Amino acid sequence: MSAPIHIGIMQKIGGRYAPIYLDQREMTVGVLAPSKTVAIFFSPVFGAGSMYSDIETRVYKVDFSNSNEQTVIYGPDGTWSTSRDM
Repeated sequence: MSAPIHIGIMQKIGGRYAPIYLDQREMTVGVLAPSKTVAIFFSPVFGAGSMYSDIETRVYKVDFSNSNEQTVIYGPDGTWSTSRDM
């Protein structure tokens, strides 16, 4: 029997690669496909390079399907928007 496989993601931070995500669930069978959507949020408890599985704050998803660059705005009232929303 082989060891369980868990999906992890590394990111270059300050010139070194560090883990930024590790799935707690064991991967059974499936195909991985890259996502062109990212989720952004503010949190006082997560720092750069943190791994997390639950977020207890508002998350804003940004879709990069049609572009490689977007401007994201966090308003004084705590709302997120992109240049597309304006």
